[in-house]
Amino acid sequence: MLAAIDLNGFEADSKDCLLLQAFLQQLVGQPLLAVRFSYGDELNLHFGRPQPHRSPKMAHLVRGQYILGARASRWQMLSATTAKLIRMPVNGSGPLADEWRPLTPQQVEQGDFIPSGTRVAAAESLALDSESIGLMLAFMDGSVLSIIPARSTDEVGVAEVADWELFTPHARWLRVGPGARWSCLPSRADEMSS
Repeated sequence: MLAAIDLNGFEADSKDCLLLQAFLQQLVGQPLLAVRFSYGDELNLHFGRPQPHRSPKMAHLVRGQYILGARASRWQMLSATTAKLIRMPVNGSGPLADEWRPLTPQQVEQGDFIPSGTRVAAAESLALDSESIGLMLAFMDGSVLSIIPARSTDEVGVAEVADWELFTPHARWLRVGPGARWSCLPSRADEMSS
């Protein structure tokens, strides 16, 4: 049996992990262009063909067709080329064990831990529990990026922020979380500044 999914389609407030998995398959085969940190030290990965920025102030930066953001989530990157594990501390800060060396966002951006041009081999949503959905990207060089939602129990009254999100060249915004829900909504990804 053959099946198709419309990458221009919409889905609002879904809990269907199989459909989310299907939407994520558009990342498979895409080359990594850049690792960046945006406002608030949010990890952003750019994939696909380079796109020009609309803002003249950002013209020196490469922007990808796909932009993955690790919004309200912890993340870790296992580099196959440098044999290093880079991770965001559990609470976002605090002391690290002696074996861990602190890195600045600039060191991660410039570290080439996953070399530019390395293609995505697999993109998997991770139903971690009944309350969250993570993401695992495996790269063809053996590197792995994991995004694990980090929800605080004392966030009452705080606006709901996506755990992670993907902007696509199909003018869609794949918004995952908070919680074990996701949406694929219209976006203006070409106006993103990160």
